[in-house]
Amino acid sequence: MSTFLLINIGLGIFFGIGSLIVVRMILRNHRRYQFNLEVTEELSRLIKDAKKFTAPKKTMDHDKVFGPNVDLQDPQMLATLVTVLVHKYGNLRLKLSDFAALKNEDYVSVYVDTLKTELILSLDHSMAEADVDPVLTNFIKPDDSTYH
Repeated sequence: MSTFLLINIGLGIFFGIGSLIVVRMILRNHRRYQFNLEVTEELSRLIKDAKKFTAPKKTMDHDKVFGPNVDLQDPQMLATLVTVLVHKYGNLRLKLSDFAALKNEDYVSVYVDTLKTELILSLDHSMAEADVDPVLTNFIKPDDSTYH
């Protein structure tokens, strides 16, 4: 009977130690789970802040910049644009040599600065690409029907 008793005591100690190891592993896994939750919350907050920081500051709202019912491709808009230029800079004299100096590749790119709500006319066709802040919008796609 003493052998049977020793085997039972040995098994009891074995299962007791095994139970303690399992409880220790459960506690360690629970701590890891809590740490992972904290890391997840912190990363979610950082991603949210990063999205706010990298989001465009202002989107282009055509009606807000130019008012309702304004079509930049309308001939009346071209006439208005020329009127604004002459009003701002005074009389402008264009000679035949001014027209002859243009190359067939020359055209004016139209950009909109959405922060300052300004219309930009430029011979630089890559202003929107070179702009660090996404405030310049290339408003009209260049095409072959542009008057040169």
